[in-house]
Amino acid sequence: MPTPSHEAPCDPGLDEVIWQAWKAMALPEGYRAEIPDEEGLGVDATRVPLVAEIVSPGKEAHRRDHIRKQRWYAQAGIEVYLVIDDFEDGGTVTVFSSPDPAKGTYGSKTRVGYGTPVTVPDGPAKGLTITGELTAP
Repeated sequence: MPTPSHEAPCDPGLDEVIWQAWKAMALPEGYRAEIPDEEGLGVDATRVPLVAEIVSPGKEAHRRDHIRKQRWYAQAGIEVYLVIDDFEDGGTVTVFSSPDPAKGTYGSKTRVGYGTPVTVPDGPAKGLTITGELTAP
């Protein structure tokens, strides 16, 4: 699926994070999936084991990526939801895991600032560490 025109390429270091996640999951380069939302975009994501999101600027993008998508992905049973946010507190990486589809929540949330390593605890990319070098300011 092509990248929508409103999405600009991200920082090369963050691109490397996403690339390492794809390699760990053996997904093809450029793979993209989302749960259908109120705009009618995306595809059924019930069989997607991990979603990595790079947050766009703006309050609406923050609400969509940190709140709505988190709920949708948990409801779909997606094992890991990784959120990279340049615009929150100088840059953050958040890893959600252990979904509870009935509640639409994740049982585990790890949030670190840029420059601090974080390891994916579950799912197909278990053990993948997003190092401080990749997110250092």
